[in-house]
Amino acid sequence: MKSLTLLVIAIFMVFTVINVVRAEPEANAEADPEAAPVIKGFKLLKEALKKLG
Repeated sequence: MKSLTLLVIAIFMVFTVINVVRAEPEANAEADPEAAPVIKGFKLLKEALKKLG
């Protein structure tokens, strides 16, 4: 039961990251200064994933 819960959480997190990365080009960092560090973090994550695979 515990592993099933962890699997569901992991799947949810993967879909969340995919949705944020796909929505990132439409996000305007200048319009929302609080979101700028988050967008930068996802850009770095995206670049790291490209380097790995």
